[in-house]
Amino acid sequence: LYDYSTHYPDYKEHAVRKSAFEESAGKMFSQSLDESIWMAEAARAFVTVKKLIPKSQQESIRSRLFAPAAELIKRKRKTNNWQTWHNCALASLGVALEDDELIKYALESPTYGFTDVLDKNLMPDGWWGEGSVSYHFYPLRAMILTAEAVRCRGINLYDERIYSMFDAPVRGTYSNLDYVAHNDGWYGTSLTSNARLYGYAYRRYNK
Repeated sequence: LYDYSTHYPDYKEHAVRKSAFEESAGKMFSQSLDESIWMAEAARAFVTVKKLIPKSQQESIRSRLFAPAAELIKRKRKTNNWQTWHNCALASLGVALEDDELIKYALESPTYGFTDVLDKNLMPDGWWGEGSVSYHFYPLRAMILTAEAVRCRGINLYDERIYSMFDAPVRGTYSNLDYVAHNDGWYGTSLTSNARLYGYAYRRYNK
């Protein structure tokens, strides 16, 4: 992380077509989606091991990697599964930076925050509204990691809406626990291949 922090400010913002400042461009990656996934994991790792990192390196990681990454991701606005990962990164970076305003932005920003994106995309039956089982579990994982990240700030995101996203796939699987690969999903998605997500449900819901 420290090595990345010495280079990240000099990375050029770019997209797949190598043009800068597209709405989905990144710096470390060519998509803000991938940038967000990486930053969310990096922030979690940092929080876990920061006591082992020298203070000067901690400051470099925060000021030269995490803070500019947060500013970049804040400019990349979507309203579908991408935004769940944008918000996951921002919330995780907010925890790593000890920045409650950034966490609040990730959760409560109008239209693009965790709450509004969930309200927009969650169907009454508990399915994510992009029409694919694959793209149900994908944003669910982002929202689980967001919920886990902010627990240390006394915020509980494990409400009935998230519970319904765990429940719907259980009720919609075939007898062999597989799913049909419809819309732009992919073959091989099953309940068992996503079993690790249900470990969070088991720990967080008393049902």
